[in-house]
This record gives sequence, structure tokens and C-alpha cells, in this order.
Amino acid sequence: MLLHTNGYAPNDRLLLSGSSIASMLFVPFGSRAINLAAVTAGICCGRDAHDDPAKRYVAGAEGWAFFILFRLFSSSIVELFVAVLGEPIIAMSGVALLGGCPREKTAARQPSSGHLRIPRFRR
Repeated sequence: MLLHTNGYAPNDRLLLSGSSIASMLFVPFGSRAINLAAVTAGICCGRDAHDDPAKRYVAGAEGWAFFILFRLFSSSIVELFVAVLGEPIIAMSGVALLGGCPREKTAARQPSSGHLRIPRFRR
């Protein structure tokens, strides 16, 4: 629908079968799914990508290159964040869990039907 709105006439059957086959091929390598990324398509189809519709593919290629580079260096990026912001992230995680503690303590003290009460954190 997005491609049709922007004046493109893709072969829907070819797109879906190609992404499905690619998903099946890359599952053994840890890829969960290869989909048709609607957000990226929305960015690449508009005038923001390029005024000439025939040259809008460049935005998609640049996005693909960024995703590949980010994936290659993702563990290093995460390690950098942990090294720089490790303690604040742990502190924020602890503060987020504090909201559920009083509620679960109260629920655990209430008489139950003889079943073991296991505390759980809920949103």
C-alpha cells in the first residue's frame, strides 16, 4: 500500500516470496526473520530520500549499510555503553523494580488457599 501510494508498482508476490525464502535461508545463522521493514520503506519512498523517484534506492542502500555496520559492531557498542553507563543503568533498573516490591509483599502476607505464593513483578 505504501509503495502504491508513492507511485511504485511492485510485484507483491515476488516481494513476499523472496523475503520468506531469505528468512528460511538465514535462520540457521541466527536471523529470526527478514521482513519488508515498513518504516524504512516509508523513509525511502518519500521526497525526503530524493526528488527523482528513480534515485530513491540510494536511501535504502545507505540504510542497509548502516544496519550491517551496526550489527557487526553491536557487541562493542553495548560494551561501551556498559563501561560508560554501567552503574546508572543498574541503578535505574533497581528503581524500576522498587514499585512492585510493596505490592508483592502485601499480597504474600495475605492468607491464601494453601498454595505457595510466588512473588512476581507486574507492569
